[in-house]
Amino acid sequence: LFLGVQNPAMLRSFSSQVVFCDEVDGWPRTLGQDGDPLGLARSRANSFEESRKILFISSPTETDDSLIYPEYIDGDQRKYFVCCRKCGYPQELRWHVERKDGRKAGMQWEMRDGRLEPGTVRWHCAECLHPHQNDDKIQLLSEACGAHWVPTVTSKHPWKRSYHIPAMLSPVGMQSWEACVNVYLAGWDYANSRMKDPAKYQVYQNNILGLPYKEHGSRIRFEQASAHRRAVYRRGEIPNEWAKQACGSPVLLLTCAVDVN
Repeated sequence: LFLGVQNPAMLRSFSSQVVFCDEVDGWPRTLGQDGDPLGLARSRANSFEESRKILFISSPTETDDSLIYPEYIDGDQRKYFVCCRKCGYPQELRWHVERKDGRKAGMQWEMRDGRLEPGTVRWHCAECLHPHQNDDKIQLLSEACGAHWVPTVTSKHPWKRSYHIPAMLSPVGMQSWEACVNVYLAGWDYANSRMKDPAKYQVYQNNILGLPYKEHGSRIRFEQASAHRRAVYRRGEIPNEWAKQACGSPVLLLTCAVDVN
């Protein structure tokens, strides 16, 4: 049975032992009078409490608005560990690793004329810095070669597992490491080490790293703004006496600026 989340009446009308919810970060945050959409989906399996299986699957969106990320944090936050083909060290296949000796591991590549040089993308082991090519994923991702899931925290619920699957784990023949780097370079100015397109960088963060995107920037605190208030301004009064002293003239023109956002 396939249902759309926009139809809560249909969601209430059935029970199921297995509930599969896809791309939940694209769901509405509330279903009108029915409230939480994830809670409504969970309740479909209440009749099978001892044997139910509920799966929430999604690429994350923004940190403050994500539905899938809190579900991931609630679980045991499993990472897929691979073993270096040279030294056998088990590790998460991470994009960037800063070692204590200052050398860098993770994804590395070469640039030419501001563009990625084809065929140069390598993933370097965090232990021995051995470089791996994209085709090495045939062995790296294989359980026969030591790859395995590792819970990184204790789940808040003994029955709840959560998995982090970045695009770098795509099997050979699907999304390559080179394709991942190109998505990264579309949003990041590699030469000047700064973001050049926030929207494209969010695609890299969400779809390549499998992490929610947090908007960069800073907000002005109330204390910072209030420190610059002038005591001479009082509600319902034009401070002409102060204006004469400070500017040599009374106030001649009043303007009003409104931020509608």
